[in-house]
Order: sequence, then C-alpha cells, then structure tokens
Amino acid sequence: ILMAAGVFQSDSGFRIVVRDYNGQGSEGHRIALEDMVAKDGASVIIGPILSSSIREISGSIKSLKIPTLVFPLSEDVSDGNPYLIKFSYSLEKQARVIAKYAVQDARIKTLGVLYPRTGIGELSKEAFIKSVREYGGNIIYISSYDPVSLGISGEIEWLKSRHPDAVFIPDSATHSAQLITKLRQEDSLRDLILLGLNTWNSRAFLKALGTETDGIIFTDFFSPGSESWIDFDAKFRAAFGEEPGFLEYQVYEAASLILQILKTPIQRREDIKGRLLSFSNPLFDINENVDGSLTISPKPLILTLSGGEIIRVK
Repeated sequence: ILMAAGVFQSDSGFRIVVRDYNGQGSEGHRIALEDMVAKDGASVIIGPILSSSIREISGSIKSLKIPTLVFPLSEDVSDGNPYLIKFSYSLEKQARVIAKYAVQDARIKTLGVLYPRTGIGELSKEAFIKSVREYGGNIIYISSYDPVSLGISGEIEWLKSRHPDAVFIPDSATHSAQLITKLRQEDSLRDLILLGLNTWNSRAFLKALGTETDGIIFTDFFSPGSESWIDFDAKFRAAFGEEPGFLEYQVYEAASLILQILKTPIQRREDIKGRLLSFSNPLFDINENVDGSLTISPKPLILTLSGGEIIRVK
C-alpha cells in the first residue's frame, strides 16, 4: 500500500493513515474504522487484507458508508454490502480457469482431484469438479489427504489403478511440491499432468520442487517475466529488503488502481464507485454486483515451468 501511494518518493500526494485494531475482533475493527472516518476523514479504506476479517467489519463499513477495498479468497463474501470493493482472483475463478484450460485448450481427456481436507481444499475441489463437468470433461478420480501428515500412499495406489491424464491439487506451494515429488517417484505416474492454483506462482514452489518440473500447469494474474512484476519486485526489495509474494502484488495492484482514480479529488466518497465503473484498464474487469458492491477481477493467465523458470502459456 505504501509503495502504491508513492510514499518513498519526495511527494506522493496522498495521506496514508494506519490504524491497529489491537486484535480485539469486531469491536476493535469498529473503533479503528470510526477513528479513520471521523478523526482522519478517510476517503477510502484499504483492508483488512485477510478474508477472515471481512465479515467482522462489514456492519461498521455499511453504517459509516465508507468505500472499503478488501481481498477475499472466495466469491462467497458480500453480505449485501454496497460499500465493499472486492479485488480478488478468487479460488472459484482459479478453479474454473484451470478447468477450462485443461478440458478445452489442453484437450486433457480424464482428470482427477487430490485435495487437502481443509476449507480451501474443499471449496477449490467443488469448483473444479463442477467446472470440468460444465466444460464437458471427465472426472474419474477424487480423493483427499491429511493436510498435516501429507500421507498419500493409499491415494497413489488408487491413482496408479485409475491413471487419469491430469490431477488438480489445490494446496500451498510447499505442500503441493512435496506431494508432486511423491507422485513423480512412481514410474507409472511420471507422465501425470499436475494442475494447481496461484500458490504455485512462487520461488518457494520452484525451490521445493527441485528438478521435477515437467507437466506442471497453474494459474495466476501475473507472470514473473512481466514488466509490471519485475518493476514491482525491484521496488519492493529496495524498500523492504525481502522478496514479495502474490499477496503483496495483489494488494499493490489494487491500491494502485484505487489511488489512480483519486488523483483527481472527489466531492463525495460515493463518487469512487462511479469512477471505478467508468475506468478502463486492460488488465482488470470491474463489475457491479446485485447488492451494489463492486468486484475487480484481474485477467487470468495460464503458467507453466520451463528450465527452472515460471513462464506464461496463455
């Protein structure tokens, strides 16, 4: 957010106010939000970043009538709140994108799902299965695993017997890499195509995967070779001395978009929504939902690995 506002330059033109809700849940959020609106005169609030906190602040946002930019993991976050501006490449959309590519573009005939027994794993699994079937694909294998032990010996035997052409694994970078390594140790599964989410778009995934990089396909809304990511990565490292991830980049892009439309002063906070809807950007779709909230959806990409690097397929 600080990078998007240009605070590391001589004159950013924006005043950034940071409030800590002190871990006090919805009450702490309410107090922090009221202070930002009443005392600081905020035009827009950015955050909370984590999906688990969005419902905690929804009532306060609605009563204060303050446009608030949030970053939900799932499409099932709205609560009928017209003041929410959701910037999200949701799990459901990622599952749909990778399913469509697998069935329609890659012409993969049979698919399976191997998912962790977590809320995210279950949500992603359901969205992928539904999308594959809608696109005319054939799901022949579905199984889950303990997200702590990552034990899949039984699942490997089932995969060897069913042998789908590709398997979708909706897990984190390091967990997915460990599972892929186990699968690749089986000679009969070495040609298995592995499909994943944007968690795989990271150096952590590459490092954990080692040399087992063939047949890996995943999705995100940016590639490490794009000019925008290279520029962001360099600036982030210079400012903070560490490597950014997809979440940092997502927040940066969203904050940059909001602040871009605020360069011309607004008369009312409500004007932000209208400006966003009339804003044209080739990298994002901006739509108003039935409840009046806005969704900013980045255009999806299909990525793979080649020569130890993440490259764009589509």
